[in-house]
Amino acid sequence: MFYSISNKTWMFFLVFICLFITLKSFANDAITIGHSETLYSKVLNEQRTILVHLPDEYDATQNNRYPVLYTLDGAHHFSHMVGTIQRLENEMIVPHIVVAIVTENGKQRFRDFTPSKPKNYKGKNILGEADNFMHFLSSELIPYIDKKYKTQAVRTLAGHSAGGLFSVHTLFLAPDLFQHYIIMSPAVRYNKMALINKIARSLNVRTQLKVFLFMTMANEPGFELSINRLVQVLKKQSPKSLEWQFHEYENESHMSNPSKTFHNAMIEIGKYRGWSVSPELAQQTSKKIKAHFQRLSEKFNQDIKLAEDVITNIGFAAKDQGRLNQAIDLFKLGIFWYPSSSILHDLLASTFVANNELNEALVMQQKAVKFAQVHNSDNLKDLNQHLQNIKNKLEEK
Repeated sequence: MFYSISNKTWMFFLVFICLFITLKSFANDAITIGHSETLYSKVLNEQRTILVHLPDEYDATQNNRYPVLYTLDGAHHFSHMVGTIQRLENEMIVPHIVVAIVTENGKQRFRDFTPSKPKNYKGKNILGEADNFMHFLSSELIPYIDKKYKTQAVRTLAGHSAGGLFSVHTLFLAPDLFQHYIIMSPAVRYNKMALINKIARSLNVRTQLKVFLFMTMANEPGFELSINRLVQVLKKQSPKSLEWQFHEYENESHMSNPSKTFHNAMIEIGKYRGWSVSPELAQQTSKKIKAHFQRLSEKFNQDIKLAEDVITNIGFAAKDQGRLNQAIDLFKLGIFWYPSSSILHDLLASTFVANNELNEALVMQQKAVKFAQVHNSDNLKDLNQHLQNIKNKLEEK
């Protein structure tokens, strides 16, 4: 007997089978987004826990270095921030980022994130030691991360609520400690808005503040008055060198605000920093792309270039679409930025082959094999096979 099965039923059946296969394939494999470490702080006189996420492509033997995101309240934000970063990396909006997160308990949170202590305070919690916590970041945690991992001197600080209060305090007291600030629903109402009053006084004499600020507020009436007052101070008194944005998310709550804010903030930081690659820029010649990043390097007084995997993907797309000369120029630009990359040399060699330039392909493939040997790369066998294929083609000519 035969039964008639509707398209909707078939679709449900196929989705179920795909989901079953997917779940089964992951059944015995742990999905890891990071690891924890402990660091004893002489400044704080206590052991602190940090959570660290490294990109999939991270290789301690390679020359690539990565910007670092430091986020407060790490136990709450680690997973969603790592997920956002991985998604944006796949879309080539930001380069790979190392995430280092400080976790804290309730008592530490009150102590570390508050920049002052209310007058006549008689509570049990220790308050007003934000400067000491900032000293821990600058003298212990950041040097520890920079020594252990392959980092760039490009750092972002993200803070929510009380963490946002600390982030605002750091922005105006030690702005050079971080280059980007993501501040979500900052509790600047603390201690009768004492921090805002202090900022208003300091901005009267500050002429330079070369950082990027992305600040938001959700639908949270208790925070509205103080945050709007801070925004007005920034509008009237902030120096032109401070690039900043403020957004209100009326459909978000105090607790849901961080996810939306972080996603949007990283996109805007990517634009500000030049990490993101617009479709228009990706279609430009390598000469114009190089000039674009030279201007960014001059703006930030730092060597800025496309991440290796981004220039690889752009060049591969040009090759795949038959724009071989553009692909060749892009891979050459990538090699200019990453001269010991076996992947870029291999891709340039394959593009030369597609363009029937076998002698040039041979030279590039030999270099690809050489650098793969130096770095003990897993794909050395494949690269040697590519080299042999080119030699065979030359013999056939």
